Amino acid sequence: MRALVIDASSAMRLIVAGILRDAGMEVVEASSEREALEKIAAQGPIDLGLVDCNLSSYGFLKALRGKRGADELRLIAVSTEGTQEAQARAAGASDFVIKPFTAEALRKKVLRLAPALP
Repeated sequence: MRALVIDASSAMRLIVAGILRDAGMEVVEASSEREALEKIAAQGPIDLGLVDCNLSSYGFLKALRGKRGADELRLIAVSTEGTQEAQARAAGASDFVIKPFTAEALRKKVLRLAPALP
């Protein structure tokens, strides 16, 4: 399974990517929406996206979902603001996690989505 981690913070990308790799996933990292789209175009589709909503617009969540199809792609919106969950879900997020989070909390969310992935 291929996962994309989009966050402007290199430290946050390192933490999230490590959690996903420990769960057996191939991880692609991007520091911006533009870089994420370039990597998807160059390296092929992803199965799971973890998108920092403080970096990303909700339109970008919709754009990512449109690249793969509504039923196949799983997106987890990541934010420091718990009040953004409804907006993130309306934009296509499958789940939502609030920073700071524990490795176990993120792992549970990811693994809960994993069985539904192709």
